Amino acid sequence: MYNTVVFGKRALFNQLIINYLQNESSVLVTETVANLEAMYEAINCKQISLLVMTEFEGTWCELNVVSILKKNQENPAKIAVINSSMNVSSIHVAHSHGIDAFITYESTPRELLETLIQVMKGKMIYPSSLMNQAHTPVLTPKEKEILLQIAEGKTNKEISNEFFVSKRTIEHHISSILSKMNSKTRVQAVVTALQQGILY
Repeated sequence: MYNTVVFGKRALFNQLIINYLQNESSVLVTETVANLEAMYEAINCKQISLLVMTEFEGTWCELNVVSILKKNQENPAKIAVINSSMNVSSIHVAHSHGIDAFITYESTPRELLETLIQVMKGKMIYPSSLMNQAHTPVLTPKEKEILLQIAEGKTNKEISNEFFVSKRTIEHHISSILSKMNSKTRVQAVVTALQQGILY
C-alpha cells in the first residue's frame, strides 16, 4: 500500500484528487496538505511513499519539499505533479528536479491511478510532445560565466572589466543569453537559469 499525501494550496484540486484515489485500495491517502508548514510536519511525521502535488508552479517552496523528500528519506518518495494545464516551463522544472510524473486533469480517474501505480514501480511519465520543447537552453561556458556575474548584480561595464573585453562584447553575449533563455530582462534570465538548474 502506498502512503500518499496530496499537497497543493488549492483545496478544491486536492479534494478532486482524493475523489479519484479514494476507491483504489493500493493508494492510501493519509492526508491532504494546503500549506507549507503542514507539509513539513507531514514529512517529519510520516514515511511518505507518494506525494501528489496539485497545480505545481515550480516555486522555491515546492522545490524545497521535493528536495527534502528525494534526499532525506531512506526510501525517497515518488512525486507526481497534477496540473490543470500543460505549461512547458513547469514541465521542464519538474523534470529537471527529479519529479517522477507530470499529469493533467484531462486524465480519467483510471488513467490517473494507472500512472501513479507506474510511478511507484519506478517509471517516469511525462508528455513526450512537450518534453521535446522543454529542453534546457545551451549556453556556452562564457555565457554561463557572464550570467553568473549578472546574478551577482554586476553592471555590463563591471563584467567587461572582469573579462578584459569591451562593453560591446559583453552586450553581445547578454543579447545571446536573453535570446536562448527566452527572457526579456537580465533578472528574468537569472530566475529562469536558477529554476532550470543552469545556475546553482
